[in-house]
Amino acid sequence: MAALHKMERLHRVTRSGFTVIELIVVMVVVSIVMAMALPRVDITRYRADGRVQIVRKAVQQAQRTSLVRQHDVIISFDTVRQRMRVALDANNDGSISSTEIITWQALSDGGKFAIPSIRVDGSSKPSNPIDAAALKTVTGMPSIVFHRDGSVSADVVIYFSSALASPTEFRAVRVLQGTGRTDWYRFNGTVWSPGAL
Repeated sequence: MAALHKMERLHRVTRSGFTVIELIVVMVVVSIVMAMALPRVDITRYRADGRVQIVRKAVQQAQRTSLVRQHDVIISFDTVRQRMRVALDANNDGSISSTEIITWQALSDGGKFAIPSIRVDGSSKPSNPIDAAALKTVTGMPSIVFHRDGSVSADVVIYFSSALASPTEFRAVRVLQGTGRTDWYRFNGTVWSPGAL
């Protein structure tokens, strides 16, 4: 009888944990769900939005520098090498000398300055990815100048995309002349919509 009670107690012991087979089944189910979900994640959108951060940050930093240093700051757009040059024009002569502070900022992840099918305001196709009525040219590159009061030399819209230039990867940063304020926009293939970061 004692042996029977001992066997009953062994059978009553509750099982804790999972068996190897149960763990394998769960891993297989999770793998199948991930395989179906991952192709639907649009990583290119996040890369395009990352380029917005780079361009906006360079423009906003140039404006802050012009206010703090009380010198003009020239931003030039190298549309061949897909980068921006930011130069502190310490003598405010509108040109860049070798003694002035110059930094370069590249567009990331294969980004490039590109021309979209329509402008941010919905009008015709721009002729240049750096779209402004009165752009300066400094050392052969289209440029804008932030003045000591924070204003910029012209209203400008900067268009860029990925190397593939897919319509939904186009982004734009608009800089207002009077205040230097920056806004950004996302293109869905037919219309531009304001972005929010």
